Amino acid sequence: MKFAIKSMHDLGLAIRAVRKSRRVRQDQLAAAAGVSGQFTVDAEKGKPTVQFDRVLRLLRELGIGLHVEIPDTAAQILSVLESRRKSGSDPIEPGAPLERFPLRFDRAFEEELLLLCAARDFEVGRWRALGPDFFMAGLAIMLASLPEFDRPRLLALGEQLYPGSSKVQVFNAWLDGSPLRPSRFIPMLQAALRHAA
Repeated sequence: MKFAIKSMHDLGLAIRAVRKSRRVRQDQLAAAAGVSGQFTVDAEKGKPTVQFDRVLRLLRELGIGLHVEIPDTAAQILSVLESRRKSGSDPIEPGAPLERFPLRFDRAFEEELLLLCAARDFEVGRWRALGPDFFMAGLAIMLASLPEFDRPRLLALGEQLYPGSSKVQVFNAWLDGSPLRPSRFIPMLQAALRHAA
């Protein structure tokens, strides 16, 4: 049966129901999960300040799976991140994904990026002002592949923004996580360049 978890109280109810259905006492569950008896009581009551990693231990011990629903747009990124975590092969330095990519990526932001790129303005300060270094470095590396642009200059810009960004593994990580889709952005940029000429 699926049971929606909307609060710690809901999660506590689920823990208690499964524990009782298995005829396990709170102290027995606590010992098996490696937590204190008081913690088990607090978790079942839905106390909002319980440590989540310990709650996960209780869930595992009871055989309760915990799942989250994520938007379809994030599924591919999640799959890549999960495989990297399992293999320990994430080529990007540790850091929150929000530090690597823009917090917003909408049509207006895409227009700003198009204007910057179409102007062929390679001043590092202007690029840094527009978005996170990792994201902007990936954009520069992507542009370096286009015949309309100065490859050495863009590769150097990318390395200035985020050292190592021109390495294949790092650029692939950018492609995997970036909200900017080259298949959409490049034709728009090429059209803007033709229009400006």
